[in-house]
Parts: sequence; C-alpha cells; structure tokens
Amino acid sequence: DSLAYVLYTSGSTGKPKGVMVSHQSLSNFVTVSQSALDVVSTDVYLQTASINYALSVRQLMVPLAYGARIVVATEEQTRDPLLLFKLMQCSQATLMDVVPSFWRTCINRLLALPPRERQALLDNQIRRIVSVGEPLLFDIPLDWRNKLGHQAQLVNIFGQTETTGVVAAYSIPTDQTADRTAVVPIGREIMDTQLYILDTALKPVSPGEIGELCV
Repeated sequence: DSLAYVLYTSGSTGKPKGVMVSHQSLSNFVTVSQSALDVVSTDVYLQTASINYALSVRQLMVPLAYGARIVVATEEQTRDPLLLFKLMQCSQATLMDVVPSFWRTCINRLLALPPRERQALLDNQIRRIVSVGEPLLFDIPLDWRNKLGHQAQLVNIFGQTETTGVVAAYSIPTDQTADRTAVVPIGREIMDTQLYILDTALKPVSPGEIGELCV
C-alpha cells in the first residue's frame, strides 16, 4: 500500500490534482495490461512518452515486466513522424502506442511522400499499434489500413491516471467498415476490471441511456 509515484492530471475532472498510485495498483496494472497489449519477451516496445505522463508507466513498466526490450525515442524523434518511423526500422520495434492526434499527423506526413519513399518507411516490424489518450475516430485506422496498407493489429484502449491506466480495450476488426466520423468504441473491460454505466443515484442505467462510467 506504500506510494509508488504521484502524477498530476486534469483530464478526468478538469481540475488539476495529484494522483497517488500505490505499489499494489502499479503491480496490478502491469499484470492486467498484458491482456490489452499482448507483450512477449521477444518484443521491442517503442518508448515515446515523457516521464511526467501516465503513458510512460505503461511504455516502461509493462515491457520490462515481461522481458521485452525498450527503445527510447529522442524528443526530436517524437515530434517528427518521419524520424520516428526511421527509428522503428533500425530498432526493429514491434509495439507502439500513440495518441490519435499524432497518429493522424503520421498518416498525413506519410501520404505526402512519394510512393516508393513511403513504402520504404512502412516496411517495418510493427505488429501492434495501440491508440490511447483521446477519442479515436474511425478515419484514422481506416486510412492506416486502406491508404497506407499497413497490416499491424490496431487496438483502442481506454483508461485514466486514477485507475493506473488501462481499464478497457477494443481490437479493431481488419474488415471494419464504418462511418469515418464515428468514434471507435472503447470496447470491453480488461481482466480483473468491472465497468458500470450508472445514473446520479449510482444505479445501472438501461441500454442506450446516458450515464457515468464507473470503474
């Protein structure tokens, strides 16, 4: 129950606050995240997040706990999609997670390249891409697969700093056909997690009704 770290966030309520995470919560997070991230010892995880951001906990702790290798991107590489894709190639990275806004920037930069140069950068070992941190619109995974032709497995995950990270995951089907402006679902709860949609009296709402997501 002792304190592992404190991260400051305003994302859940709009009011800045320090979230105190215990060693028990961190240990549980590393265990249950495996069901969403599918990390194995032969993987190479691309680490791009600042140590001040909750995303860094997943990018650092989960791969190391399962014997995988981490490749740490420089600040310059995390801001330039083309440099980042070159790092993916030379490091033979297999796993990466990304916020949708930056993922969209990556797609646009790649589509602006001559076809041969674009294909050269996309010839990499990335087998799984996880979207996190913002609502994901369907146009991003559709463009990634249909316009760029990359065959990595795409997963949308959902979580908060207060819950030490991932609480739900949705594997985007390879044959997905959806409204490009629709939001990708957050999916179902991961292992050892229960999610409820409740009303103001903390009672479950009926299907289709609006309520508050409680973990």
